Amino acid sequence: KVDVVLLFAYLFVVTLGTLWIVFLTGQRSLTIAALIMTALYSPLGLWDADKALLLVFAYVIATLLFLTSSMSIAKSRPVKYVLDSFTAMGVGGFVLMWTFAVVAEELVSFVLVAWMLLFGIGAFAIFSLTKKTAPFYIYGGISVVFLGVATAIEVSGPVLTILFTLESLVLTMLAYVLTKSEKATRGTSILFLVPVLLSFEHLGSSAWNGGIFHVDFFALLFLGGALLAVGKLIVPKEVVVGVAGEITHKSTSTVLMVASSLYGYAILWLALPNIFGDAIAVIVSLIIYTIIGLAFYIQGRIHDEKGKRVYGATLLGFVVLRLLFVDVWQMELAGKIITFFLVGALLMSTAFFGRPKHEQENTVVENNNE
Repeated sequence: KVDVVLLFAYLFVVTLGTLWIVFLTGQRSLTIAALIMTALYSPLGLWDADKALLLVFAYVIATLLFLTSSMSIAKSRPVKYVLDSFTAMGVGGFVLMWTFAVVAEELVSFVLVAWMLLFGIGAFAIFSLTKKTAPFYIYGGISVVFLGVATAIEVSGPVLTILFTLESLVLTMLAYVLTKSEKATRGTSILFLVPVLLSFEHLGSSAWNGGIFHVDFFALLFLGGALLAVGKLIVPKEVVVGVAGEITHKSTSTVLMVASSLYGYAILWLALPNIFGDAIAVIVSLIIYTIIGLAFYIQGRIHDEKGKRVYGATLLGFVVLRLLFVDVWQMELAGKIITFFLVGALLMSTAFFGRPKHEQENTVVENNNE
């Protein structure tokens, strides 16, 4: 019978020697080799009688792999970080495997939070030493995965969405405050994809049939507010045409703020039937959408801001299409008359607002020439 404890002690010594060579020579590929070697022997220890002791060996080896990889990145100047990405994902998977197989169920989330802190602090330390954003993404990403898994273990439903939103908001703000890097902040904002995907369940929740203020409402409201806050945070103070970084920065903030507004419209659409009833709620919602769309369109037209003009026109287009293809067949005659009259009057009012400033200036110049 194989003495698994002795085997893991031997693996620890071999790993320690391998990582010492990596530290001296900078051959980062040996880090992956050490990880693979340890992972291949792991199944022998996951169900062994001494698995608690073997867990200590596994965690110490994982810590050594993480520290060695971190120091290798700090010392070297790689153009690409493919090896480091695989190492980080491998160490993360290795830790998750041992944690779920050996750690008591009630302690799993606490252990994962501890590993999250280790990876998070390591990610920030690497960035502080090297000013390289790629390692920050690599190890920061693994840290976020641990935090997400720990959160999902403890809660579910709308509360999970709220917590994921809070985590995404805090991590994005921390990335902005700690790194002062616009690129790192934009990259971290991708975390909002998780609560956004979870939010679809709340949009179709039956809770909307019984009132407005419930946990699904607050989950959507908080998510929309968080997206708006981050969008405002990373909006560029000045966009220089032709500079790719500035344009990307503006695009990211625009996407976040548009997504935030969509949640506002969705909440309005779902909440108003509890106040006015279904038929009147549709009319009120469409009129509000029309007013908002007109406000953006007119402002964009007057100040020659294409983004606002397109946003307003898109919202107005939605209202018109909804009226023509859905509501015209469902509304009562009185509802049709009121809705079409009000929306039509609002749309016609755009003819009385000014033209873009540059067109007005051109007109003045032409009149002076005459």
